[in-house]
Amino acid sequence: MKKVLQWIGGIFVVLIVIGLVAGDPDSGPNFSTDSGSSESTSSGSDDGPDYEISDLGVERGEFGNERITGILENNSGHEVGYVQVEINLYDAEGVQTGSTMANTNNLEAGGKWRFEAMPTSDFSKYKVTGVSGF
Repeated sequence: MKKVLQWIGGIFVVLIVIGLVAGDPDSGPNFSTDSGSSESTSSGSDDGPDYEISDLGVERGEFGNERITGILENNSGHEVGYVQVEINLYDAEGVQTGSTMANTNNLEAGGKWRFEAMPTSDFSKYKVTGVSGF
């Protein structure tokens, strides 16, 4: 059990590092608290995006903690065994302060997943930097 937890922790650290390296606060859409925003990602198919995010926003939990929430729809045409949403966090000047992510397993074709990502640092703005699945 200890080795499994160490393995999972190692994967989590790698994913966080990838999220930190991949972001540019001045490119792409900038999501703040607009719950009507949506973003989509594609694998290059002409049939449209494989994943689409809607209802993106920031909610406050029962203890006052913020979390970034949204709904991801699987438009890939097949079940994905693993999917994750990567989000960069920025201060008011656009300087990255951290990153966060949310993930799930076994998302059915056409299925929707309501995700929550817990910020790792204070932020004024945030941006979805990627969605990946396999």
